Formats: sequence, structure tokens, C-alpha cells
Amino acid sequence: MEKHMRGWGLGWTRQVPAWLCLALMAALAACSKPDPTRISFGEHPNNAVILMRTGGTGIGYWLKLAVYDDTSHSIATGLWNGSQLFKVDPSPVPSYIALTVPPGTYAFQFIEQQNIWSLCFSNRSLAFTVNAGDAVFLGDFDARAHLKQLEELAIKHNEIKSFTGTMNDYFDPEILSPQISAPGPTTPDFLAAKQYEAAAMPSLRGRLQPVRYRPANFGVGYLLTGQRICGGVMKDKAAP
Repeated sequence: MEKHMRGWGLGWTRQVPAWLCLALMAALAACSKPDPTRISFGEHPNNAVILMRTGGTGIGYWLKLAVYDDTSHSIATGLWNGSQLFKVDPSPVPSYIALTVPPGTYAFQFIEQQNIWSLCFSNRSLAFTVNAGDAVFLGDFDARAHLKQLEELAIKHNEIKSFTGTMNDYFDPEILSPQISAPGPTTPDFLAAKQYEAAAMPSLRGRLQPVRYRPANFGVGYLLTGQRICGGVMKDKAAP
């Protein structure tokens, strides 16, 4: 889904018509929390599984992975482009979340709240590739610094309130790179993930491997109104 509601965190609201609330609620129901224990992975799967551990921030948010092209340094846009969303619910304790995804190459696109405020990773992203049948651990994601920066930028730009249809995307050079660990075969984060796999994800049959990241960047785009957004149909070229 390209459009979605964010978790509550900044504490600010916007005015939304009743009909739009109903539509958003229906859309949100289709984007339930990715529960690793519900993953079903056959012996010869056509898709891949990605697993991530999120820190306990007490604030809900969305983390989007976009389909990424290494050659053109571009991300796919549009409603049905294969991009993936991690929905992270407010929780004081860390937890694992997982998605079943088509094979391909992905990059971290943005972290956002309430479908209004987002940090775009356009110049400081990370990319990885998964093949059919892969089960990949992405690492431990710590959103605290991102959420703090998001609040600071909203205050700095006097955008702490927003109304229907408004989007506030923030870009480099201010934005931090994704705050996620770099798992390896013997790192504590991956060993803990393997223990979780054995206890909660038996359908993986021990397939889980650490991700292999590489630096990535991508061009951002514009709405037809000319507003710059982290995506969009009309795109700038990626920075060198």
C-alpha cells in the first residue's frame, strides 16, 4: 500500500472527513501487524521472508522498503509496485516482525508517522537482495533517534499541525541513515534471531541467514502540485 495511516507518536492530529476515516480504517485492516509466527513457508517457496527486530519505543510508526534498482539508483513508485511496509505498533518492549515478500532488491525508503510526517532515506539508505526461498534477518532496528529527529524537524519547520491531504517529508542532508544493526553469522543479534526462529518460526526449517547490506541512494519526486515527496511519479536523479 502506498498510502496508509501511521502509528500514533507525535501526538498531533489532522481534520479528516468521516468518509475518509472509514476508508482509511478499511485499508488499515489490510495492513495488519506482520506476525512472524503466522508465516507459512513451504519446502519450495516462490517468495522470501524478511525478519526484523524492533526496539521498544512506545511509539507506533511505519517503515517502508521500496523495490530498488542498483543501476539507475531509483525506487519503484505506484500502488502495486512490490514495495513492503513494516507496521510497528506502540510497545515498550522489543519484538520481532516479519513479511513474506517477492524476490528482488529492496532499499529503506522512509520511516513515518500518521501518514503526515516522514524522514526520507534518499541519500543514506541501505539495499539488500533476497532470492526465492531465502529467509533473511535484517537486524535490530532502533527507531528512537529517527522519531526524535522527526519531532525536531516538525517543530523546526513549524509543521506540528497538519490537515487533510498534507504530507511533510524531510530530506537530506539532515536525515540519519537507517539505525539498524549489521548482523553476521556470529553476531549477538543474529544468534538471538536464530533462537527466535527455532522457537516461533518452524516453517523456515532453519533457513534464516543474516542480510548483506550495501549503501544505496535514490532520487526523490514530486506530486503534480509540485510538492517534493519521498517517492512520486516525477523524480529527481539520485545524488552522486
